[in-house]
Amino acid sequence: MADPISLAALQATRRLLLRRLVKLLAWSMPLILGAALTAVVYAAVLVVGLDYSVRLGWRFLRGPREPCGRG
Repeated sequence: MADPISLAALQATRRLLLRRLVKLLAWSMPLILGAALTAVVYAAVLVVGLDYSVRLGWRFLRGPREPCGRG
């Protein structure tokens, strides 16, 4: 069986490491969420930009539209 003193020291070390981990996560969570939000915004801008450029390209390739013949 383990020595009670070393067992208590291990438990104290574990608690200390757990507290430090929680503090680190609490500190870094805004950074992680900010990075995730930035990635989502960049992806949305990229998708909208690609969609617009593809539509513009198709318009250019098709050429000018012919009038309807009315009027």
